[in-house]
Amino acid sequence: MLKFKVFTDERPATQWPLQNAYLVSADSNQSPMRAEVFFEDGIIWCEKREIGTAALCLQHPAGDCGELTLQTCQLPEREEPYLLAIELARHRLMQLYTHLEEWMLFELSVEHVVMKRLEEARGLFLAAIGCQWEAPARASQLADQALNIAIDGAEEMALAHASLLLTRRK
Repeated sequence: MLKFKVFTDERPATQWPLQNAYLVSADSNQSPMRAEVFFEDGIIWCEKREIGTAALCLQHPAGDCGELTLQTCQLPEREEPYLLAIELARHRLMQLYTHLEEWMLFELSVEHVVMKRLEEARGLFLAAIGCQWEAPARASQLADQALNIAIDGAEEMALAHASLLLTRRK
């Protein structure tokens, strides 16, 4: 069973919307898994009916973008609940670094807005990781900030990639 702690105003959440929440498997198609996802006592519970790692997908507030369907990385089951915000930020940052490599955007300068956003999101994410056991509510808050910046960074990265490709074609 996967479990995720969630917070509202630095306290364990008393309710949490689970619109379109589901688990996906680790296969290459990321197929939906049979599972029951429910909220109780500040924790999202995911009871899988299959073995193996899984990722949680759900609608989550994403700053100025409104609510987006986001997902966590593939996670193994464990006794201790994960912090949802940290796992959502971890997955988004992983996607950004993967695209940075796939799109060969390493030629972007350190001063480029994409690189600045990546560095800022990474710093907030590392701060969240550092305090997740002592101050989970604070860690969740920092991870949400990292997630929002990473989402903005993804948009900037897509624009930079499109601009680079158009320049090459000309």
